[in-house]
Amino acid sequence: MILYTSDLHFGHANVVGFDHRPFADRDEMDHVLIELWNGRVQPNDTVYIVGDLCYRSGRRRSGICDS
Repeated sequence: MILYTSDLHFGHANVVGFDHRPFADRDEMDHVLIELWNGRVQPNDTVYIVGDLCYRSGRRRSGICDS
């Protein structure tokens, strides 16, 4: 399957408030987004990320992608 997404903003603490996302903080947001991704995306899927994946959070992007 081909999937598209954008503006996940992993690690971006301020996006929770800016975008009125329903999370207590960035850790909860990152955890839920990873859980939702893993529940939907299958190994043979192609995912195009057409917006911001991460924000300069000091966290390793590879750790997010490996989750």
